[in-house]
Amino acid sequence: MYNFNIEPSQIKLFMNKLLIENSFDDFELRECTIATKATFSIDGKFNKDWNENENKVFCNWSEIRPLTFEIIKGKQKPLYMKYVFAYSDEKALTFHPNAKACFVNIVFKNDVVTVSTGTAQIEFSMNHDLDQVWDSFVSEFFKALGITEVK
Repeated sequence: MYNFNIEPSQIKLFMNKLLIENSFDDFELRECTIATKATFSIDGKFNKDWNENENKVFCNWSEIRPLTFEIIKGKQKPLYMKYVFAYSDEKALTFHPNAKACFVNIVFKNDVVTVSTGTAQIEFSMNHDLDQVWDSFVSEFFKALGITEVK
């Protein structure tokens, strides 16, 4: 598992990339919690009753991003935000043949943004190649966004 904080001077830039730009649109949203004047929870699961023609389990971040932005926009910062993103099962397999899921967790609390990674394997293995490949990908992804990590 890879874990780092976003450089404090870059939090505004990062939030812009997360909530306004399409930087994270390749990810599925697995869950989201936002605390403002109320606490909002989104489980990220696609509701098949909404559109039974779509064959997916989770919503793409691009579909939910505008809703979360509406919740937090205003003069006051949220008290807390947590996002759990994942690559789809198909995309996860491109990183490793034993990959079930590849996660990026983002938590904003007390003016600190913490990012961590995680993986799930199809079959149990003591091999950590998937973790290493995914952690490296996430590190490069954030560098490409121009975001500095503080460990």
